[in-house]
Amino acid sequence: MPFNFFHLGLGFCIFFTFWLISCSTPQKKSPINGNIHHVVICWLKDPGNLEHRNKLVEGSQILSEIPGVLSMKAGSVLPSHRNIADSSFDVAIMVSFPNPEAMNSYLSHPHHKKLVKELVQPLTQKVLVYDFID
Repeated sequence: MPFNFFHLGLGFCIFFTFWLISCSTPQKKSPINGNIHHVVICWLKDPGNLEHRNKLVEGSQILSEIPGVLSMKAGSVLPSHRNIADSSFDVAIMVSFPNPEAMNSYLSHPHHKKLVKELVQPLTQKVLVYDFID
């Protein structure tokens, strides 16, 4: 059978129909049992600066007001001489959520964005984030 544009059009219609069906089919989410913990470790541009440490710790308290936050803690490093303990950072912040959706909402919330823009970025030289499920 020779090729013609009718077959090409028919093939496109079939492909497009199945593509639309697959887009409208709800995708299964992987079940996550347990809370999500978002740990932020900060190294100051001026390491050890107590005023800047306090600004970060106090400023991050606003994060507890964001909907979906179960708990929020922030504090300065506890110096340690143990080889296994890293005490090179200045401030750590830990925020807990009931699910990944709450964490994603938190990350785009104006309080979070303001804290990052006005305190974290100006005061820190390095930030590491660890997210885990309990």
